[in-house]
Amino acid sequence: MPIIMPDTSEMEDLAPSQPGTYAADITKADSQLSKAKEGGGGNKPMVVPLFKFKAPRLSDKEVRGVSRRSFLSITGPGSFGFDQLLRCVGESALADKIKADPGRVPFDTDLLVGKRVNILVSTGVYKQPGQADRLTDQIDGFLPV
Repeated sequence: MPIIMPDTSEMEDLAPSQPGTYAADITKADSQLSKAKEGGGGNKPMVVPLFKFKAPRLSDKEVRGVSRRSFLSITGPGSFGFDQLLRCVGESALADKIKADPGRVPFDTDLLVGKRVNILVSTGVYKQPGQADRLTDQIDGFLPV
């Protein structure tokens, strides 16, 4: 029988939080493509900011540190969240430039790192084929701090 040495000291709490508005710091912002969908579509560019904040757990209301990501489309009709985030972190002029000259204004995702924003958190259901549904935090929008 193998002997292993587990280290769960950096484990993240994925339990859902109480719905509400929380001040969050953006600690990382990556870019990636969305997953391809059946029948075509997908593979659209996204910005994926990582938010760190404190929130009470849904089950027992214990306040703990939370890390959550939001997957924000940067093109097409679904790009509202990205525009909203830019405006909430004080980058309204940049948001206006991007809107006025679509696809031609470069954006460095590092611009978001270190910014603080209020996030609107609700409880969603995460569905994965072959597994039981589970409750999860869902970021519904952004507000300025």
